[in-house]
Amino acid sequence: GGTHWSLLMFCKKENKYYHYDPIEGKNIDHAKELVVNTLDLNNFGWRGLPEYQEIKCPQQENSYDCGPYIMVYIQEITNNIVSGKELNRYHLNRDDATKFREQLKEIIQYRISKTKIVEIHIEEAKKDQQG
Repeated sequence: GGTHWSLLMFCKKENKYYHYDPIEGKNIDHAKELVVNTLDLNNFGWRGLPEYQEIKCPQQENSYDCGPYIMVYIQEITNNIVSGKELNRYHLNRDDATKFREQLKEIIQYRISKTKIVEIHIEEAKKDQQG
């Protein structure tokens, strides 16, 4: 892609690629190009070429939430794998990505504040050693 994130996942068991795009159709050409670029002679075995499926998934309503949407998709897919559910099943809504973005923002701000406190203590320790 370019400035938009989508998720392309390969399921070896099903010999199938799944593409999750929070702006439907935005990265379809890039996803298919990536699939083609991953093929090699081993793909022409008894299982044949892998299938490709566009997944209908919750869609972002703005121009900046693709990252949080992808992270929420990954979380849901991982939960499905662990619990033995189908990979293309999810129970997400638009609020999940927005909430995730806000939580991520709070975590980052907290970590930044902690880093600044540590930097202040390091500077104070250096001054104490010098003086």
